[in-house]
Order: sequence, then C-alpha cells, then structure tokens
Amino acid sequence: MFKQPLTKAIARAAGPIGAISAVGSFLSDVLKPLANFAPILAALTVLITIILAFVLIRLDRKLDDKDVWDTFPGAIYMVFAASAIVFSGWSVVITYGPERGYVADNVDAVAALQDQLGLIQQDVAEIKETTEQIATQQAEGFASLEEALANIQSGQMTIIESPATPQEWYNNAKIYQLRGDTTNAIAAYEGYFASDGALTFVDPFEDYVDLINATQGIARARDIIGDLQSQNPDNPTLQLMAAVLLNTVDERVTALETLTAQNPAYGPGFLYLGRELDRKLRETTTNDLLQRQSAAYTRLFELELNQGFSNFYIDKLKAQEKLADALVQLEAYQQAANTLGNVDLLVSYSVEGVIFIVVFPEVTGQDAFYGIDDPAAPNNMGKTTLGSISYINSSLGPLQVPIGEHTFYFRYLDQNGAESEIFSFPFTVEPIFVIWSPNPPDFSTGIISGSLIFEIPYQEDSSLTYTYQYSIDDDSLSQELVGIYVGVVELPNVAKGEHTVYVQAVGPDGTVTDVVAFTFVVE
Repeated sequence: MFKQPLTKAIARAAGPIGAISAVGSFLSDVLKPLANFAPILAALTVLITIILAFVLIRLDRKLDDKDVWDTFPGAIYMVFAASAIVFSGWSVVITYGPERGYVADNVDAVAALQDQLGLIQQDVAEIKETTEQIATQQAEGFASLEEALANIQSGQMTIIESPATPQEWYNNAKIYQLRGDTTNAIAAYEGYFASDGALTFVDPFEDYVDLINATQGIARARDIIGDLQSQNPDNPTLQLMAAVLLNTVDERVTALETLTAQNPAYGPGFLYLGRELDRKLRETTTNDLLQRQSAAYTRLFELELNQGFSNFYIDKLKAQEKLADALVQLEAYQQAANTLGNVDLLVSYSVEGVIFIVVFPEVTGQDAFYGIDDPAAPNNMGKTTLGSISYINSSLGPLQVPIGEHTFYFRYLDQNGAESEIFSFPFTVEPIFVIWSPNPPDFSTGIISGSLIFEIPYQEDSSLTYTYQYSIDDDSLSQELVGIYVGVVELPNVAKGEHTVYVQAVGPDGTVTDVVAFTFVVE
C-alpha cells in the first residue's frame, strides 16, 4: 500500500512514544487505587489508531511523489499505534500487579499520596451522606413545625406538658407569646433552640430576640446570641442575628455584607442587607448605595425562585410579606437609581481651547477627578462653596488639548466616600472648530439665516491670515474665504433640516489641514 519502509517514521515517533508511554504508565500505576486506567488508555489509543489507519489509506491514494510516512498524519499514526501496543500490554501487567501499583509498593511518598486521595474520596462520600441525612431531617422537622404553626393559627391553643420535640417546644413558645406570657415564651424558645436542627429557621429567632429586647434589653440579647454563636460559629442564622443587633447602620451593613459573601445562597442575609441599605438611603441617597441595595434585593428574589429565602422561615406567610416589602423598596428607589447612575459630558470648542462640562447628579459629593487620556483620572476638579454647602466644580477649561482623538475620564467620591466607577467619554479635537450661529427668525418672510464660524484653535497671533476652502452639503470644497484665524461665512437663507459643512484651511506658511466635516441642524 505505502511506497516506502516505515523505518524513518518509526525513528521520528520514538521520542513522543517513549514520553507518552512513560507518563501514561506511571499515572495509571499511581492512580490504581482510584481506578484501573490502563485498559481505558489502551482502548482509547486502539480506537484512535484504527481511525488514523483509514485516514492514511485515503491520504496515500491522493499523494503522488510524497511518502505518506513523511506527513503529519503518518507520524501521529505511528505514535498512537505504538502507544496502543504499550498500553494493551501494560493493562494486563497492572491488572494482575500489586493493589497499590508497582511504584507505591516501592516508594513511600507515592503510597502516602494514594492514602490522601483515598481519604478525600471517603470524605466526599461521608459529606454527601451526612448532607442528605441533614436535609431529610430538616424536611421532616420543617413539616412538623409548619404543622404546629398551622394548628395554632387555626385556633388550637393547647400547651404541651413536658415538651420533648422541636415542634412541641415551638408550639408552646408561640402560644405563650400570643397570650403575652413572655417569661414562659422565652423559656420555650430556648428549649426549641436546644433541639437538633432548630437553628436553621429565622422567624423563631426574630420573635425570641424581640422578646429579649423588650424585657431584658439589647445587651442581654447580644450576650445570648453570642453564646449560641460560640457553640455554632458557622451557623448563618446566628451570624444574621448577631449582625442585626449591632449598634450602627454601618456596622450592620458591614457584617451583613460579610455574611452574604460567605453564604451566597442564604436568602435572609440579602433581605436584611437590603433593609439596612434602605436605612442608609433614607439618610443619604447616592448611586453607590442604590446599586448595592438593588444588588441585594435582586439576589434575594433570584434565590427565592428555588425557595432560597422562604425555606428558612417556618411561617410562610411572614416570609411572603417580607418579600413583598422588599419588592416595594426596590421599586421605590429604582427611578432614583436610573437617574443617579447617569453621567454625561458636554464638550465645546473655542480658539482658547476645549471646555468640558460634566453632568452628574452627585455634585455635593466629597470630590471629583478627571484625566485626559489617563484612565486613572488623577486630577481633582475642585469645589465651590455657596453658603454652608460645597459643590464639586462640574466645568473645566478652556484646556489646550492637542488636535486628534482623545478620551476624557471621570470619577467621583460620593457623600459617604464611596468611589464611583470610572466613566470614559471619547472626543475629537479637530484642526478647525466650526460653530453654527443662527440669527433670530424673520417671521414676516419665514427666511432662516445664520453664520458659520471657522476657528483655528490655540492662536496667539491675531494677524495670521488663513484661506478657508469650504462647501455645504457636498465635499467639493468649491468655495473660498480668506481671513484671519477666525473666519465667518454668512448664510442669508438656509433650508430647515440637517446640513453638513466641509472645510479645510491653508495656513500662512502653506500648511494644509485635514478636511473637517461639521453637521448642524437648522430648526
């Protein structure tokens, strides 16, 4: 079939074959306690070898003078064919070899690695089994707790003597609370919290903390939650209760942001974070706070698609009421978020330079910074004080920015010191500034007139003469105006609508600028 011997093809493939065989054999031997990979490698290489054989047959028919073994597919075929032979033999050897493999039997470090891999497997299996057991227990416990609540809501106010289960303790706590028997309600809640799996749900803690605050004060509530936390340091519900008992809004926000970062699937954390951000927004409305509040509530509603919030509440009605309140707060601030998130830049040009006006809503923030072609925006825009209020300067210029394309960068610190994103606005400094200056309308004739002003930027010598070649609504540059660095073209009668003027300037030294196309609208 093939035209020449295989000697040179085998010689070229010897190196890769040796490397692949050595690595594959070593790994399959070391990983034998996890699975016998050698037969898998053998089967895979045999399959690839068969496919490549068909490729070579078709390729050989197409080649005229070139030897098929000199092609890339020929070299690859030799590598996989030899590897298939090696792994087929190795699969027999390793199958009947030591349980740990040949390397581990002779190298202690490899044996230790295998032990670690085995322990990892075991741990994963144990964790999975434990998680499934906990989930089953919680589901069963939740059903019974929900049933106890439903019985109370239907009017079955029966105190259970000598309670022994979570639902019995919870039943008694709710009934005592409804009757106003605070002492017994607190004791029953504490009995409930001592039950396995009882620390999952949020609403018993909400009721309990309210009772403690009302009767013993917030300091006592903090101590109790702190003691429970020391026994259950990773419990998110206890972390939540500890966070909401902190003194200030900022402390609570920080603690809740930490909680939600560590527990991104814990819905109640995002509800309480959104609430605390609501409080900060009532004090100071900034874009940063609006974005954080929106993100918290949005994540809450995403989690609730799979009951990632309501599953942490025994009282489903209470959970739905909290979600409804959160939606009201999110929608109430949404319009403000749309407004405060907008930043825009107005650019105007004159012979003295470029003028920038930044349009942004948080002018009473701490500071604002800008940069031209510098994304770090390092330059402070300064502030102006009127009476007792300081405002960030929103205008800059005129600045002599070089002719060409540039980017204006802007960032600010809001009233709380939170830094905004960096906003960027591309702009172009043309070699000729063009201004459309309309005249007042002539109502008697309906004629619209005005002037086109051509300016050569940054000119200090007012005696220099320029020749302006221009045309309107075509690029012929068929008209000419000679004047100083500022030229004026009078347009006595202009049709309404959009127009484009094309202009090029020839300087006193014969230098010719690029053509500038300026679009203006006549209304």
